[in-house]
Amino acid sequence: GADNSGGDTSNDGIDSDGDGLCNAGDGDDDNDGVADGADSDPTNPNVCRDADVDSCDDCTNTGADNSGGDTSNDGADSDGDGLCNDGDGDDDNDGVADGADSDPTNPNVCRDADVDSCDDCTNTGADGSGGSTSNDGVDFDSDGLCDAGDSDDDNDGVVDAADSAPFNPNVCRDVDADSCDDCTNTGADNSGG
Repeated sequence: GADNSGGDTSNDGIDSDGDGLCNAGDGDDDNDGVADGADSDPTNPNVCRDADVDSCDDCTNTGADNSGGDTSNDGADSDGDGLCNDGDGDDDNDGVADGADSDPTNPNVCRDADVDSCDDCTNTGADGSGGSTSNDGVDFDSDGLCDAGDSDDDNDGVVDAADSAPFNPNVCRDVDADSCDDCTNTGADNSGG
């Protein structure tokens, strides 16, 4: 101002990054390593650009280190495939898109397409398969329904809740109380003994 002091270089304008250069004369106002003209937010060191077009800002984790950001360290990458979660349609590589995945960052939890109470990715994990309805849990009687969702795990025709031995098709109950098990001879024929 008109105070005859000759000016004050320490107070000659905004210096967003504190490097001693006012923004008007500083080519990189936030010291993130990206020139202001190419920087999507020239005064925020954690926002600069997305050089690898993966939907994650390259300066998210590097900040004001003058590096220009890091495309390999630009956000969480749950499956380690090089794509940050924000730009990755399948964050856990289980083969089920995040929008349809019941737990998008856990490869062993994805969905239950056959509605048998067993998660289809229980055994397949991060193999990109989308899970398996035929390999989604223990299936004692091999009927295609995992035991957790199968009301008759041994296919003897008696529901597990009423079956005295739900994993033995030759033992189920004694309805006529003659001390002989009703399934001894019928086994896994779904007859109920």
